[in-house]
Order: sequence, then C-alpha cells, then structure tokens
Amino acid sequence: MKKYSPSLMRAYAGALLESVSSEEIPNVLEGLRILGDAFKNEGFTDVLFSPNRTESEKARIIKQILNSKDVHSRAMDSFIDVIVDKRREGVLEYLYRTFESLAYNRKNISKALVVSAISLTDEDLQRIKDKLKQLLNKEIELEIEYDKSLIGGIKVFVDDQVLDLSIEGQLQRLSKQMISEER
Repeated sequence: MKKYSPSLMRAYAGALLESVSSEEIPNVLEGLRILGDAFKNEGFTDVLFSPNRTESEKARIIKQILNSKDVHSRAMDSFIDVIVDKRREGVLEYLYRTFESLAYNRKNISKALVVSAISLTDEDLQRIKDKLKQLLNKEIELEIEYDKSLIGGIKVFVDDQVLDLSIEGQLQRLSKQMISEER
C-alpha cells in the first residue's frame, strides 16, 4: 500500500476537521478507525483498488462500510467523494491518527504513545505525563504499548515527534557522536 507524506495527511485531516463541528468529531474518528481497519482486509483492498471500479463505485463501497457500522456524517460522505475523485482513497487507511492529533490539538491536548519493554507503574506514567505537559504546555493523554524487543528505557511519540530514551537510542546517538568526532 502506498505511503503518503505527513504534510499531505495533515492537509486532508485538517480539511476534514474544518468541515465538522466539535460534536461530530467522535463520530468521524470512529468512521476513520473503521476504515483504517477495513484496509487491513485484503479482500476489501482488492475490490476497492480494482482497475474495473469507477470512482462512484469506490465511494459507494467505502460509504457502505460506514453505514453498516451506523456511522453517518454528511461531511464524511463529501470528504470520501473528494478523496476518491482525486484517486487518493488510500489515505483513508492512515488518516485516523493524523485527524485525531489535529482534533486533540484544537482542544490543546496531545496524545502521546509511550512504548516500553517493561510494565510501567502509575507513578512512572504520571512523571512522564507531567514532564510532557511541562515541555509541550498542553494537557497530555497517554497511550501505552509494550514492546519486548525494546532494550531498556522508553520511546515516546507525540505531536509528530519521537523522544527516544531507550538504551538502543542512546547507543545510536553515542555511535554517531563518535563517528563525527573521528572526522
């Protein structure tokens, strides 16, 4: 599946966000989550990206998925029409996180993903949250994932930034520093 640039994703997510009211945001988020999940189904992508499908058929298929899950939004329907007309229906696979980030940003909230190899205590999570709140001057909502392949420490993904506090990240930075000093 094609990857799209972050700036393109922000442009589409921003346009969609501007077209909906605050009350519609949860519904649109749910719709984008459903569509992101649909793209994981190879049968769906085969049908959607078939060269024999017209733009109107593709839009109808996408809208049917949302309707089958009771997600209804005129703004979303119009957005789907535009995306399909521009032959960029693939952005729907990745749009959820970008839209969510912009919607949270509108409310001065950042959602941070914390990845750790080990279970973190509530105290650890509160310290991370407080530090991020201080650095970003925003309210923070944490999401936690565990990755046993991570060698010590944590990685934090927030507002299109990565804070790599893992041992692997520290070793990589040290290696780069040593290489640059040798030159």
